[in-house]
Amino acid sequence: MSGKGMKKLALLVSVIMIAMIALPAASVSAITKNDYIALGDSISYGYTDPVSGGYADMYAGYLGDGFIYTNLSSPGDTTQDLLNVIRANRTLIRRGDVFTISIGSNHLLGPFISAVAGLYDIDTTSFTDPTGADLMAVLAGKIKTDWTDGGTTPDQRVALLSDLSKPECQELNTAYLTGKLLYTIQWPLIISQIRLLAPGATIYVNNLYNPLFSSKLSNSALGSMYTMLDAYMRSINTKISLYASRYNYKVVNVYKLFADPAKYANLAVNPLTAPVTFNIPAALTIAGPSFNPSDPAQALLFFLACDPHPSTVGHTLIFNKLKSL
Repeated sequence: MSGKGMKKLALLVSVIMIAMIALPAASVSAITKNDYIALGDSISYGYTDPVSGGYADMYAGYLGDGFIYTNLSSPGDTTQDLLNVIRANRTLIRRGDVFTISIGSNHLLGPFISAVAGLYDIDTTSFTDPTGADLMAVLAGKIKTDWTDGGTTPDQRVALLSDLSKPECQELNTAYLTGKLLYTIQWPLIISQIRLLAPGATIYVNNLYNPLFSSKLSNSALGSMYTMLDAYMRSINTKISLYASRYNYKVVNVYKLFADPAKYANLAVNPLTAPVTFNIPAALTIAGPSFNPSDPAQALLFFLACDPHPSTVGHTLIFNKLKSL
Protein backbone atom coordinates (compact mmCIF):
# COMPACT_ATOMS: atom_id res chain seq x y z
CA MET A 1 0.00 0.00 0.00
CA SER A 2 1.29 3.45 -0.90
CA GLY A 3 2.15 6.07 1.69
CA LYS A 4 -0.98 8.05 0.80
CA GLY A 5 -3.07 4.88 1.23
CA MET A 6 -1.55 4.23 4.65
CA LYS A 7 -2.32 7.81 5.72
CA LYS A 8 -5.94 7.49 4.58
CA LEU A 9 -6.31 4.19 6.46
CA ALA A 10 -4.78 5.68 9.60
CA LEU A 11 -7.12 8.67 9.34
CA LEU A 12 -10.14 6.39 8.93
CA VAL A 13 -9.14 4.30 11.94
CA SER A 14 -8.65 7.45 14.01
CA VAL A 15 -12.10 8.73 13.08
CA ILE A 16 -13.69 5.40 13.98
CA MET A 17 -11.85 5.30 17.33
CA ILE A 18 -12.88 8.86 18.18
CA ALA A 19 -16.48 8.02 17.33
CA MET A 20 -16.38 4.90 19.51
CA ILE A 21 -15.00 6.90 22.44
CA ALA A 22 -17.37 9.82 21.97
CA LEU A 23 -20.57 7.79 21.75
CA PRO A 24 -20.41 6.28 25.27
CA ALA A 25 -19.52 9.72 26.66
CA ALA A 26 -22.60 11.19 25.02
CA SER A 27 -24.72 8.37 26.38
CA VAL A 28 -23.41 8.93 29.90
CA SER A 29 -24.09 12.67 29.57
CA ALA A 30 -27.63 11.96 28.42
CA ILE A 31 -28.51 9.97 31.58
CA THR A 32 -26.88 12.34 34.09
CA LYS A 33 -29.45 13.22 36.74
CA ASN A 34 -29.91 16.02 39.23
CA ASP A 35 -30.49 15.49 42.95
CA TYR A 36 -33.58 16.55 44.90
CA ILE A 37 -33.10 16.31 48.66
CA ALA A 38 -35.87 16.77 51.22
CA LEU A 39 -34.78 17.76 54.72
CA GLY A 40 -36.74 18.20 57.92
CA ASP A 41 -39.17 16.64 60.35
CA SER A 42 -42.35 14.58 60.16
CA ILE A 43 -44.02 17.14 57.88
CA SER A 44 -41.30 16.75 55.26
CA TYR A 45 -41.29 13.01 55.90
CA GLY A 46 -44.93 12.87 54.83
CA TYR A 47 -46.25 11.61 58.15
CA THR A 48 -50.01 10.84 58.22
CA ASP A 49 -50.46 11.22 54.47
CA PRO A 50 -51.06 7.62 53.35
CA VAL A 51 -52.52 8.75 50.03
CA SER A 52 -49.71 10.81 48.47
CA GLY A 53 -46.81 10.21 50.84
CA GLY A 54 -46.49 13.92 51.63
CA TYR A 55 -45.59 17.04 49.71
CA ALA A 56 -41.95 15.99 49.23
CA ASP A 57 -42.98 12.75 47.50
CA MET A 58 -45.42 14.70 45.33
CA TYR A 59 -42.77 17.24 44.41
CA ALA A 60 -40.32 14.47 43.52
CA GLY A 61 -42.94 13.05 41.16
CA TYR A 62 -43.44 16.47 39.65
CA LEU A 63 -39.70 16.89 39.03
CA GLY A 64 -39.72 13.56 37.20
CA ASP A 65 -37.15 10.97 36.22
CA GLY A 66 -34.46 13.57 35.68
CA PHE A 67 -33.98 13.82 39.45
CA ILE A 68 -32.72 11.38 42.04
CA TYR A 69 -34.93 11.83 45.12
CA THR A 70 -33.58 11.42 48.65
CA ASN A 71 -35.66 12.18 51.74
CA LEU A 72 -33.47 12.60 54.83
CA SER A 73 -36.37 13.83 56.98
CA SER A 74 -37.29 12.09 60.22
CA PRO A 75 -40.35 12.44 62.48
CA GLY A 76 -39.56 14.30 65.68
CA ASP A 77 -36.45 16.02 64.35
CA THR A 78 -35.50 19.45 65.65
CA THR A 79 -32.96 21.93 64.30
CA GLN A 80 -30.20 20.16 66.24
CA ASP A 81 -31.14 16.87 64.63
CA LEU A 82 -31.08 18.48 61.19
CA LEU A 83 -27.61 19.89 61.85
CA ASN A 84 -26.49 16.34 62.66
CA VAL A 85 -28.10 15.02 59.45
CA ILE A 86 -26.27 17.63 57.35
CA ARG A 87 -22.92 16.87 58.95
CA ALA A 88 -23.42 13.14 58.42
CA ASN A 89 -24.39 13.56 54.74
CA ARG A 90 -22.01 16.24 53.43
CA THR A 91 -21.18 14.31 50.26
CA LEU A 92 -24.84 13.93 49.37
CA ILE A 93 -25.64 17.55 50.26
CA ARG A 94 -22.86 18.74 47.93
CA ARG A 95 -24.63 16.98 45.05
CA GLY A 96 -27.97 18.61 45.80
CA ASP A 97 -29.55 20.69 43.04
CA VAL A 98 -32.94 21.22 44.70
CA PHE A 99 -33.74 21.20 48.43
CA THR A 100 -37.00 21.46 50.33
CA ILE A 101 -36.80 22.08 54.08
CA SER A 102 -39.43 21.90 56.81
CA ILE A 103 -38.02 22.24 60.32
CA GLY A 104 -38.93 23.98 63.56
CA SER A 105 -42.42 22.73 64.34
CA ASN A 106 -41.20 20.35 67.02
CA HIS A 107 -39.70 23.26 68.94
CA LEU A 108 -43.27 24.41 69.65
CA LEU A 109 -45.62 21.49 68.97
CA GLY A 110 -43.55 19.11 71.09
CA PRO A 111 -43.98 21.26 74.22
CA PHE A 112 -47.69 21.72 73.49
CA ILE A 113 -48.38 18.00 73.16
CA SER A 114 -46.35 17.33 76.31
CA ALA A 115 -48.30 20.03 78.14
CA VAL A 116 -51.68 18.54 77.16
CA ALA A 117 -50.51 15.09 78.20
CA GLY A 118 -49.12 16.57 81.40
CA LEU A 119 -52.57 17.79 82.37
CA TYR A 120 -53.35 14.10 82.89
CA ASP A 121 -49.96 13.20 84.38
CA ILE A 122 -49.00 11.38 81.19
CA ASP A 123 -45.28 11.22 80.41
CA THR A 124 -44.97 11.36 76.61
CA THR A 125 -41.42 9.95 76.71
CA SER A 126 -42.75 6.59 77.88
CA PHE A 127 -44.56 5.94 74.59
CA THR A 128 -42.72 4.36 71.67
CA ASP A 129 -45.28 4.04 68.85
CA PRO A 130 -44.08 6.47 66.15
CA THR A 131 -47.69 7.07 65.08
CA GLY A 132 -48.65 8.21 68.57
CA ALA A 133 -51.53 5.73 68.66
CA ASP A 134 -50.49 4.38 72.08
CA LEU A 135 -50.37 7.87 73.57
CA MET A 136 -53.72 8.79 72.01
CA ALA A 137 -55.37 5.68 73.45
CA VAL A 138 -54.29 6.56 76.98
CA LEU A 139 -55.22 10.22 76.56
CA ALA A 140 -58.69 9.33 75.27
CA GLY A 141 -59.27 7.13 78.29
CA LYS A 142 -58.25 9.93 80.66
CA ILE A 143 -60.56 12.43 78.94
CA LYS A 144 -63.48 9.99 79.10
CA THR A 145 -62.89 9.55 82.84
CA ASP A 146 -62.94 13.33 83.25
CA TRP A 147 -66.38 13.48 81.69
CA THR A 148 -67.80 10.75 83.92
CA ASP A 149 -66.17 11.08 87.37
CA GLY A 150 -67.95 14.30 88.32
CA GLY A 151 -64.70 16.18 88.94
CA THR A 152 -62.67 18.49 86.69
CA THR A 153 -64.01 18.49 83.14
CA PRO A 154 -61.68 18.28 80.12
CA ASP A 155 -62.66 21.85 79.16
CA GLN A 156 -61.58 23.13 82.56
CA ARG A 157 -58.36 21.18 82.42
CA VAL A 158 -57.40 22.41 78.94
CA ALA A 159 -58.21 25.99 79.99
CA LEU A 160 -55.24 25.84 82.38
CA LEU A 161 -52.94 26.14 79.36
CA SER A 162 -54.45 29.52 78.47
CA ASP A 163 -54.25 31.17 81.90
CA LEU A 164 -50.86 32.74 82.55
CA SER A 165 -51.62 32.84 86.27
CA LYS A 166 -51.52 29.04 86.31
CA PRO A 167 -48.23 27.09 86.53
CA GLU A 168 -49.26 24.82 83.64
CA CYS A 169 -49.49 27.79 81.29
CA GLN A 170 -46.32 29.37 82.65
CA GLU A 171 -44.36 26.17 82.04
CA LEU A 172 -45.73 25.90 78.51
CA ASN A 173 -44.85 29.52 77.80
CA THR A 174 -41.30 28.92 79.05
CA ALA A 175 -41.01 25.84 76.83
CA TYR A 176 -42.21 27.88 73.83
CA LEU A 177 -39.62 30.56 74.56
CA THR A 178 -36.85 27.97 74.86
CA GLY A 179 -37.86 26.40 71.56
CA LYS A 180 -37.95 29.76 69.80
CA LEU A 181 -34.51 30.74 71.09
CA LEU A 182 -33.02 27.41 70.04
CA TYR A 183 -34.44 27.81 66.54
CA THR A 184 -33.17 31.40 66.33
CA ILE A 185 -29.64 30.22 67.09
CA GLN A 186 -29.57 27.09 64.95
CA TRP A 187 -31.47 28.05 61.79
CA PRO A 188 -28.65 30.32 60.47
CA LEU A 189 -26.19 27.46 61.10
CA ILE A 190 -28.38 25.04 59.14
CA ILE A 191 -28.95 27.19 56.08
CA SER A 192 -25.37 28.50 55.95
CA GLN A 193 -23.99 24.94 55.96
CA ILE A 194 -26.34 23.85 53.18
CA ARG A 195 -25.49 26.92 51.10
CA LEU A 196 -21.76 26.39 51.68
CA LEU A 197 -21.97 22.78 50.52
CA ALA A 198 -24.37 23.45 47.61
CA PRO A 199 -23.81 27.07 46.54
CA GLY A 200 -25.78 26.79 43.30
CA ALA A 201 -28.75 24.80 44.56
CA THR A 202 -32.38 25.94 44.53
CA ILE A 203 -33.72 25.89 48.08
CA TYR A 204 -37.33 26.09 49.30
CA VAL A 205 -38.07 26.55 53.01
CA ASN A 206 -41.48 26.05 54.62
CA ASN A 207 -42.44 28.45 57.36
CA LEU A 208 -44.49 27.22 60.33
CA TYR A 209 -48.27 26.99 60.52
CA ASN A 210 -50.43 27.18 63.65
CA PRO A 211 -52.31 23.87 64.12
CA LEU A 212 -54.64 25.52 66.66
CA PHE A 213 -56.36 27.48 63.90
CA SER A 214 -59.29 25.09 63.58
CA SER A 215 -59.63 24.82 67.37
CA LYS A 216 -60.02 28.59 67.56
CA LEU A 217 -62.63 28.49 64.81
CA SER A 218 -64.55 25.75 66.63
CA ASN A 219 -64.44 27.40 70.05
CA SER A 220 -63.54 31.07 70.51
CA ALA A 221 -62.64 30.34 74.15
CA LEU A 222 -59.44 28.77 72.80
CA GLY A 223 -58.45 32.03 71.14
CA SER A 224 -55.96 32.94 73.87
CA MET A 225 -54.27 29.54 73.55
CA TYR A 226 -54.01 30.08 69.80
CA THR A 227 -52.65 33.60 70.25
CA MET A 228 -49.92 32.54 72.68
CA LEU A 229 -48.63 29.85 70.31
CA ASP A 230 -49.07 32.14 67.33
CA ALA A 231 -46.73 34.76 68.77
CA TYR A 232 -43.89 32.24 68.81
CA MET A 233 -44.82 30.85 65.39
CA ARG A 234 -44.68 34.35 63.91
CA SER A 235 -41.35 35.05 65.58
CA ILE A 236 -39.79 31.95 64.02
CA ASN A 237 -41.37 32.76 60.66
CA THR A 238 -39.85 36.23 60.81
CA LYS A 239 -36.42 34.64 61.20
CA ILE A 240 -37.09 32.37 58.23
CA SER A 241 -37.98 35.37 56.05
CA LEU A 242 -35.10 37.43 57.41
CA TYR A 243 -32.42 35.08 56.07
CA ALA A 244 -34.10 34.35 52.73
CA SER A 245 -32.25 36.97 50.71
CA ARG A 246 -28.91 36.42 52.45
CA TYR A 247 -28.87 32.70 51.69
CA ASN A 248 -30.90 32.88 48.48
CA TYR A 249 -33.83 30.63 49.28
CA LYS A 250 -37.56 30.89 48.65
CA VAL A 251 -40.07 30.80 51.50
CA VAL A 252 -43.13 28.56 51.15
CA ASN A 253 -45.71 30.48 53.17
CA VAL A 254 -47.52 27.53 54.72
CA TYR A 255 -48.68 29.73 57.61
CA LYS A 256 -50.79 31.88 55.30
CA LEU A 257 -51.84 28.90 53.22
CA PHE A 258 -53.36 27.10 56.23
CA ALA A 259 -54.81 30.16 58.02
CA ASP A 260 -57.85 30.38 55.77
CA PRO A 261 -61.25 29.77 57.41
CA ALA A 262 -62.76 28.70 54.07
CA LYS A 263 -60.45 25.68 54.01
CA TYR A 264 -62.04 24.41 57.25
CA ALA A 265 -65.68 24.86 56.21
CA ASN A 266 -66.42 21.11 56.23
CA LEU A 267 -64.22 20.20 59.19
CA ALA A 268 -67.09 18.99 61.38
CA VAL A 269 -68.56 16.79 58.63
CA ASN A 270 -65.32 15.42 57.22
CA PRO A 271 -62.08 16.49 58.97
CA LEU A 272 -59.99 15.11 56.10
CA THR A 273 -61.17 18.00 53.90
CA ALA A 274 -59.19 20.46 56.05
CA PRO A 275 -55.45 21.20 55.71
CA VAL A 276 -54.99 20.09 59.34
CA THR A 277 -57.41 17.83 61.23
CA PHE A 278 -56.22 18.85 64.71
CA ASN A 279 -59.22 20.12 66.68
CA ILE A 280 -59.27 20.25 70.49
CA PRO A 281 -63.05 20.73 70.89
CA ALA A 282 -63.69 17.78 68.58
CA ALA A 283 -61.21 15.58 70.47
CA LEU A 284 -62.86 16.36 73.81
CA THR A 285 -66.31 15.62 72.38
CA ILE A 286 -65.29 12.36 70.70
CA ALA A 287 -63.69 11.06 73.92
CA GLY A 288 -66.96 11.62 75.79
CA PRO A 289 -68.86 9.22 78.08
CA SER A 290 -69.90 6.98 75.17
CA PHE A 291 -66.40 6.72 73.68
CA ASN A 292 -65.43 3.13 72.87
CA PRO A 293 -61.67 2.75 72.27
CA SER A 294 -62.29 -0.69 70.75
CA ASP A 295 -64.32 0.88 67.96
CA PRO A 296 -61.86 1.56 65.09
CA ALA A 297 -64.02 4.37 63.70
CA GLN A 298 -64.13 6.24 67.02
CA ALA A 299 -60.43 5.67 67.64
CA LEU A 300 -59.60 7.02 64.18
CA LEU A 301 -61.75 10.12 64.67
CA PHE A 302 -60.01 10.85 67.98
CA PHE A 303 -56.59 10.32 66.41
CA LEU A 304 -57.41 12.72 63.58
CA ALA A 305 -58.65 15.36 66.03
CA CYS A 306 -55.32 15.09 67.88
CA ASP A 307 -53.06 15.05 64.83
CA PRO A 308 -51.25 18.38 64.21
CA HIS A 309 -49.72 17.26 60.90
CA PRO A 310 -51.01 18.31 57.49
CA SER A 311 -53.65 16.04 56.00
CA THR A 312 -53.41 14.87 52.41
CA VAL A 313 -55.25 18.09 51.53
CA GLY A 314 -52.64 20.09 53.45
CA HIS A 315 -49.73 18.34 51.78
CA THR A 316 -51.33 18.95 48.39
CA LEU A 317 -51.62 22.65 49.18
CA ILE A 318 -47.92 22.79 50.05
CA PHE A 319 -47.02 20.89 46.90
CA ASN A 320 -49.05 23.22 44.69
CA LYS A 321 -47.45 26.23 46.34
CA LEU A 322 -44.01 24.76 45.70
CA LYS A 323 -44.83 24.35 42.01
CA SER A 324 -45.86 27.98 41.75
CA LEU A 325 -42.60 29.40 43.14
